[in-house]
Amino acid sequence: MHNRTPFLVIIAGLLVLGFSNVYYRHVEVGIPLTPGERVDVWQIEAEISFDGNGGPATASLALPRSGQFELIEEFTASPAFGVNVIRDDTHAEALWSKREVAGPQTLYYQAAFTEKTSVDSGATPTRPEAREPLPEPYESSAQAILKGAYERSGNQRSLVAQILLTLSSEDQNAALLLSEFSRTEAFIYLMDIAKVSSKMARGLLLEDGRRNQRLVPLVKVYVDGKWDLKNIESGELDADKPILVWLEDRPSLLDVTGGENSRIRFSIGKRTSSALTQANRSGVGEKWDFGLYHLPITEQNLFKGILLIPIGALVVVFMRIIVGLRTSGTFMPILIATSFIQTELLNGLIGFISIVSIGLAIRSYLSKLNLLLVARISAGVMVVIGLIVLLTMIAFQLGISDTLKITFFPMIIMAWTIERMSILWEEEGSKEVFVQGFGSLFVAVLAYLCMDNDFIRHWAFNFLGVHAFIMAGVLAMGQYTGYRLSELKRFRPLADQH
Repeated sequence: MHNRTPFLVIIAGLLVLGFSNVYYRHVEVGIPLTPGERVDVWQIEAEISFDGNGGPATASLALPRSGQFELIEEFTASPAFGVNVIRDDTHAEALWSKREVAGPQTLYYQAAFTEKTSVDSGATPTRPEAREPLPEPYESSAQAILKGAYERSGNQRSLVAQILLTLSSEDQNAALLLSEFSRTEAFIYLMDIAKVSSKMARGLLLEDGRRNQRLVPLVKVYVDGKWDLKNIESGELDADKPILVWLEDRPSLLDVTGGENSRIRFSIGKRTSSALTQANRSGVGEKWDFGLYHLPITEQNLFKGILLIPIGALVVVFMRIIVGLRTSGTFMPILIATSFIQTELLNGLIGFISIVSIGLAIRSYLSKLNLLLVARISAGVMVVIGLIVLLTMIAFQLGISDTLKITFFPMIIMAWTIERMSILWEEEGSKEVFVQGFGSLFVAVLAYLCMDNDFIRHWAFNFLGVHAFIMAGVLAMGQYTGYRLSELKRFRPLADQH
């Protein structure tokens, strides 16, 4: 008995390969699953102003490093200043410098951000170290708040919620604590003594058309294996207004030396862009991108056509093996479907039927000349070329410009199709010619409808792993030995008896 284990292993391997590629391209690279998806792109402008003292001056602006948003592009506008954007594992900053700076100065930093499809939860923090106790009576108030929150909570998340609720209420201990410290400072201290990792941050509330904005104080709390962002001063965050965390683990946003009266203001704008374009732009330079967009445009266009052929092959295999439809030639319908993509369906059908019909009539005359096969096929190619030229000239004279595209038909394949149909007519009769001819056209139309579908085109080019699925499907159907669907009509009388 034949061992099917290697075959099943190959099928499983192809499926795993396909799923892995689709997952990586969608989740990690950000390629959308459907064509035409749009994403919001937030454009942020930071305007820095200060007064120079007349000597050398430098200005350092802390930049956002990571989080929920991904940097797409950035640039600076700083006349006569040298500028350097520094990014490493510990910090990110834009640094302006100039030898002599006197009077009012204005520097600009602009960047575009888009939300990530997947957000890294970040490194697991170490357990917070115990701080020095607050002076009395504030330490006793903090301990009383924490004790009450413990009693009203069942886990770490509910503990954080109860502490927030207490700080926002009219509790006497909370009022005493907030009389000396800000709500954010009090919350950070309560998290420390509760052994919950937290850190202060500052972020930008993203809202289209806003000007003269400043960073708002925030707190990041590590709960249930991920960092939660909270606005302690104003309460819960507005889900409709995303927040770009600009600064964390760094006390200073802007440092200016050689100047005074430094200020920074943010302006925010929003536009929409193609999700596919942004994903491929952000993936530029990735070593293992597994995409084709790094190729020259000419090669990209070539592969956009080549990668549709497996779709047509899957249709042909299904229609021939599972359905049992007979065609003239095994993969001739794929080539015809490829031509239909260039000519459009109606023009392609008219051109194909016209060329084959006239070609069969001429081929029947050539058969009477007793030509050898090579000469007969060569003559058939010349006939096909002549018919295409003739139909093109007639279409041009009639002003039917779309029909001019019939030159995309594969001439050699057309000539061989005419030859095979002619031989089939002589051996099997006209009925078999019409059956196989209709079958070829029907399969070609189905393949065209699949190959010309925007969704399928998107997947075939952007998710190369889908071709592993197609290969697995072709191999699986290749071992099918049951009845074809077209053969079931033979057993209909048996079914009617029951």
